[in-house]
Amino acid sequence: MPLYDMTAFGAASEFKVFKDAATKGGIVKALIVKGGATLSRTRIDALGETAKSFGAKGLAWLKLTAEGQLESVIAKFLDAKAFAAALPEAKPGDLVLFGADKSSVVHDVMGRIRLLLGEELKLIDTTAWKPLWVVDFPMLDYDAEQKRYVAIHHPFTAALDEDLGLFETDPLEKVKAKAYDMVLN
Repeated sequence: MPLYDMTAFGAASEFKVFKDAATKGGIVKALIVKGGATLSRTRIDALGETAKSFGAKGLAWLKLTAEGQLESVIAKFLDAKAFAAALPEAKPGDLVLFGADKSSVVHDVMGRIRLLLGEELKLIDTTAWKPLWVVDFPMLDYDAEQKRYVAIHHPFTAALDEDLGLFETDPLEKVKAKAYDMVLN
């Protein structure tokens, strides 16, 4: 269940939450739940409450009807053709969940929602052993309490050579660290 970058779509939309995130330094990401249009509104609202408990302000969603129409309280703010062009992987019968905020919030919340749904919908093979190299870590985060940038991975990591010029313009979203981790399951 990959997260799809919908920031450009969000910037061009009339939905204030997406537009604000996309034009004020944040991102918009989508998570497709295949066949998820069958989930009840009660369950979707509960996912929204779970997202809030993880630090999000909410969880926007769309159901794609059999006719390819967008069904949601936010559908009136979105262009169906632009949506289909921006996310061709979404098909009729799918549920699309959105996170829109600063990158760290969106990735944390949407990653946790993805894991929760993966377990709930039995999409995770619990018998498999799957190692993964994690690369392209963001270099920095901003600590509002200390009013300074802090290293995300560890303080003894350098920035990727090609990202050095980005420290002045976009250190939080663009500068990646020369760091890696190996994860097993």
